[in-house]
Amino acid sequence: MKILLVFIIFVAFLVVVKWRQNQQERSKTSRFENIEKINKLELNFKQDLNIKLNQVLGEQYHIHRDVNLTRLLNFEDAQFAKIAKNKVIDFVITDLSGIVCCVLKVDDSRQNESKSNQQDWLTLCLQGRHNLLRVKSSHNVSMQDLASLFSNMGLQNAD
Repeated sequence: MKILLVFIIFVAFLVVVKWRQNQQERSKTSRFENIEKINKLELNFKQDLNIKLNQVLGEQYHIHRDVNLTRLLNFEDAQFAKIAKNKVIDFVITDLSGIVCCVLKVDDSRQNESKSNQQDWLTLCLQGRHNLLRVKSSHNVSMQDLASLFSNMGLQNAD
């Protein structure tokens, strides 16, 4: 009698497990059915700026994204070198031979005071070494603005 009771409980347990597996399978399938495609890719500010830079500057220049500051400057001071290893420049524009023409940093509008101090540190490091441009991510930069800015710096598209 006890064996029959154990057998019934075991079979009931198997039935519940199988039912639960079926439920999970159905929920997985229905979860994927509710996914909708997005037809238009929404670009963030840096992606949009990268496209605009490529269009404005053309094939005469290379645009490099997210370049470590230590690739632009040699630091003899160990403290500066340590800080510089953690700093990333958003865009570096070089000519075709790789010579740096301009450094472009996107300033986030949500920056706090410590970020502001870091920006000042970056400005002092690059001052007299590389041309630094700052663009606020809250500002919609037009292609005309970029073309004018680069024209004033002597960077022009040959097209």
